[in-house]
Amino acid sequence: MVEEILHETEASPGRRGWCPGAWRPMASADGLVARLRPSGGRLSGAQLLTMASAASHAGNGVIELTGRANLQLRGIEAAKLAALQAQLGLAGLLDSSAADEARRNILLPPLAGLDPTAALDLLPLLAELEHRLREADELAALPAKFALVLEDGGLFQPSRITADLRARPVAQLPGQLAVGVGAPDGGTRWLGSAPPTLLPGILLALMRRSLPYLETLPRARFSYLTTDNCRAIAQGLPLRPLGSTPMPEPPGGSAPPLGHWRLGELSLVGVAAPLGRLDPRMLEILAGCIGPNGQARLTPWRSFVLPDQSAPILRTLKDGGFIVDASSPLLAIAACPGKEGCRSGTTSTLKDALHLAARLPLEPGGGIRLHVAGCAKGCAHPAKSALTLVGRNGSYDLVQDGRADASPLAKGLSLGDAAHLLSSLTLRTDRP
Repeated sequence: MVEEILHETEASPGRRGWCPGAWRPMASADGLVARLRPSGGRLSGAQLLTMASAASHAGNGVIELTGRANLQLRGIEAAKLAALQAQLGLAGLLDSSAADEARRNILLPPLAGLDPTAALDLLPLLAELEHRLREADELAALPAKFALVLEDGGLFQPSRITADLRARPVAQLPGQLAVGVGAPDGGTRWLGSAPPTLLPGILLALMRRSLPYLETLPRARFSYLTTDNCRAIAQGLPLRPLGSTPMPEPPGGSAPPLGHWRLGELSLVGVAAPLGRLDPRMLEILAGCIGPNGQARLTPWRSFVLPDQSAPILRTLKDGGFIVDASSPLLAIAACPGKEGCRSGTTSTLKDALHLAARLPLEPGGGIRLHVAGCAKGCAHPAKSALTLVGRNGSYDLVQDGRADASPLAKGLSLGDAAHLLSSLTLRTDRP
C-alpha cells in the first residue's frame, strides 16, 4: 500500500483532486500527510491524546486544521503507517476502509445538536447518512473532493464554504430542508425541499444519478453540471418546489467567537490555532481542559469550540500557544506549508506569513484578508481573498481581490518588496 501511495503521488505531483486520508495518505516534501475526518467535527479528550501521540511517534509533530473541519498529521514515516492506522482505529478515528473514508466528506455547523437557535438537530441525520454511505459501494466513483454541507439555521453556519450538495432549512417552510447543487460561482442551485427523514435517500439518489454526467465533464465537480443536468438528477425525487423564493444565506455565517462566551445556557470557549497549525503539546492541553470524555468541536475556520469547565481554562490555552483573542492579526492570514512541506512550493510561506503578520495593519474580524500561497493551487484558502501572495520560483506574485490562480497585479517580488506593496494596499483598503 505504501509503495502504491508514493508511486501515485509522485506520478502526478501537485495535481488537483488528490485528497489525502488516513488509509491513503499523500506523499509530500516532509513525508506522508494523513487527513482525519472526525464525525461531525467532534473529538473527545481521549481522541485528542491519541492524535498527539500519533503525531509525535509516527510523524514530525505538525498537526494542521483544514478549512473543512478536519485535521492532518504531517511528516508520517512510511514504515510507521500501519502502526499509526492501528492506533487511530482503536481510538475510533479511522473508517473501515479507504473507500468509506473517501465518501464521508460531510461538513456540519460546529455546534450541531447544541445550538438552541438552530431549526433542527443534524446529528441523527448525520448518523443515518454516514451509515448509508458506508454501504453505498457504487459511490466510490464520486469526485475525490466531493463535499456535502448540512446547515441547521443556527448562528455559525458553513454557508460560504463551497459544496457539491447542500441542505439548508427553509424559513418559510418549517420542518423542510432545501436541497441544492453547487453552482459555478460558488453558490447553490436549489432543487426543492424535503423533510429531514427523506433527506438521506434524496441525497444518495442525487449522488448516484450524477455519476454518468460527471464522467463527461472536463472536471468532475458538481458545479460543472448544467442546469439541465441538475433537473435530470432531481427528476422524480420527493422534493417540494421552492418556486421563485430566493434562499438567502442565514445570518451568522462567520466563525464562533474566541475566548469565553455564552449561547443560551451553554458556557463555551473558542480558541484558534496560529495559521491553523498545532503541535502534540497543544492537543494534550486541549485534552486536559475538557477531560477524557469531554468533547471539542472543530470548526471550518481552523478553530475549536470547547465546553467551559473552569475559570483558568483560557489562561491555560493562551499559555499553550492558542489564539484566544479576536484581535490577533494571525486570524486574518492563511498560509500553506510552503517549500518545507510541499513539493509544489518554492517559498517559506509560514515563516513569511508570520513576518508579514507582525508588520502589516491587518484588521481581524473580516475573515482571511491575506493569503500566502506556495503556488497557484492555493490549497490553504481556495476562495478569493483581498490580497494573495503566490510563490513562484522563489519569489512572490501579488493577486488583489482574487484566488491564487488569478492574474497577478505584480510579479517577482521579494518578501521585502511584497511587504511594502501590501502595506500600501492594506492601508488604502482600511481607509473609511
